[in-house]
Amino acid sequence: MHEQAERRIIQSAINHALSGLTGDPLLERRILASEKEQPKMKKRLSLGLILVAAALLVTMTAAVAAERFGLFDLLQDGNVVLAPEAEALFQQPEEQHTLPWEHVSLRVAEFIRNDNTAAILLELTPTDADTLIIPEEWLEAGNIPADGRQLIALRTLTPSLRLPGMADAELLPYSSWNAVRTEDSSLQLIFQLRSGTLSDAAAEPSIRLRFETLPVTLTAGGYTLDKSASAPASIAFTLEATEPPPAQTRRAAGLPLDIPECGIRIDEATLTTTALLSSAKITCTVMDHAVYDNLFQDVLLVCCDENWNILSSGLGGTNTYDTTAADEDAFRRTTHFAPYTGDTLYIRVYNFVSPTPLAQVVIPLE
Repeated sequence: MHEQAERRIIQSAINHALSGLTGDPLLERRILASEKEQPKMKKRLSLGLILVAAALLVTMTAAVAAERFGLFDLLQDGNVVLAPEAEALFQQPEEQHTLPWEHVSLRVAEFIRNDNTAAILLELTPTDADTLIIPEEWLEAGNIPADGRQLIALRTLTPSLRLPGMADAELLPYSSWNAVRTEDSSLQLIFQLRSGTLSDAAAEPSIRLRFETLPVTLTAGGYTLDKSASAPASIAFTLEATEPPPAQTRRAAGLPLDIPECGIRIDEATLTTTALLSSAKITCTVMDHAVYDNLFQDVLLVCCDENWNILSSGLGGTNTYDTTAADEDAFRRTTHFAPYTGDTLYIRVYNFVSPTPLAQVVIPLE
């Protein structure tokens, strides 16, 4: 079987374990307010497709890989796409950490950093054949091995990515992560962390990850966790400065462009692409307040491919936006998505209460 096909098959299993990518917090609140209440797994809300007004329920399930994969392979699936040249940007840290756990060892295997975002691969390996460490979310989803080994539940507490000079109040509670079981019973944990502040390439952010292990006892009705034997632990380390990937910026042609259905006009647009991420900056002006105000005075610009499928995410980016408002009549949206090399921007315009696009426009790039 072709290597890439093998990876995709394994990633189809990993997809079930992904906890998703975060969107803009304000957008999240608006979308969730507009949808019917749905059951959600504690602390694991998938927001990868929140742009089209759906809150997704995530079921963490066990994925088993026949071999260890690197972070470049494990990050990529139907939600995250990186350019092939990005693989050379991943690093292996020199410093390692020990945890005060009797039955489990930990290794920081690999990491990559992109501005205010980092992705980290950890490997937890049982130190004896009679022990199996399992994420608490897998237990909650009913994936409970019954092979006679002592089960140790791994509870992942809120991680943080801190840039130099950042105060506690600036740390965002953002982390997505998934886990993969290897054939030798090790557990690969893949974290994506984001800070609320951008930094230059020379800054060296610090990472803090906190865990807790609890012995598992299987019962007729499922399982219980022995909280009296809880073993908390944490690791903290600094990410080395990384050389930023080369960027190419292109400007849009054929502007300004009126979108009367939304009461706005697109005045300028640029597309900046690296091996990790593309970002489209789109500057707009409100032309018809009666129409625009009826859309809750806000719209969402979503970049698509030529078939009008929403573009997948790149490292640390979701197809969502950052907002910059110059005044009441002008605003800028910055959308982030997977590395895009096309010659045309395909943009759908949404408001925040309907999954149906208000308009779609085609903008050529110079």
